[in-house]
Amino acid sequence: MPDIISSYTYTDGNVLVPASHGQNIFHTASNEGIMSVPNGGLEFANLAAGFTVSPEHVFPEEVVMARQTSYIADDDYLSDALGSDGSTLFFPVAGLNVKFQLPFAAAVLWMWQCFQSAWKPHVRPGDTSPGIAFRAFLDGSQIGHTQRIVWPSVYIFNTAPPEYWSNEGITARWVSMSHMSFALAAGLHELDLRLTMEELSIPNIQFSTADQHNLYGRMSFGIRGATSITFSE
Repeated sequence: MPDIISSYTYTDGNVLVPASHGQNIFHTASNEGIMSVPNGGLEFANLAAGFTVSPEHVFPEEVVMARQTSYIADDDYLSDALGSDGSTLFFPVAGLNVKFQLPFAAAVLWMWQCFQSAWKPHVRPGDTSPGIAFRAFLDGSQIGHTQRIVWPSVYIFNTAPPEYWSNEGITARWVSMSHMSFALAAGLHELDLRLTMEELSIPNIQFSTADQHNLYGRMSFGIRGATSITFSE
């Protein structure tokens, strides 16, 4: 910022000219206006020797800003409702998204966490098991490195009579992930976690003459949330 030069001089005894006085206060010229020039035009050369920045000099969210969402209700997602052929469709998971308006180009750290458990059958013989996976999306575009596959939690032996055992209680887990966006453009941005589930192609399991079961996959989400932290560049 150059030195502030007043185009209007105040002389004792002269009548004040309001328009000229106003230009001394605020002017579109690059070096005029005691209010307009310091408004975003300060440079290192304008600071006194030994000057240090104090908290009162930084406007809130001028350098770092954060947004967070959370959800505590349990949600179940079933393959007979969301299942697709080939795991090509991804459905948003409620409570696992964060959306905000970025006022300037910046780097953004995205983080999301959730408790999850699955009822994913694996049938033998045949080794049939439907695919279940989740992946993060940023502004509608998938983030490839965030995809995670859900492993089987229930093993069914389709013999006579059928047998099964479940380890869902020990495969349930807490998931915590992150993604860094560099030089993200100003504007509206959203990160969300989405789920894909294949349709089951497993025949009905006849555990007894009066006990027949249709098999479906289930993905359950417990307490969860997402966070964004913005760092100005």
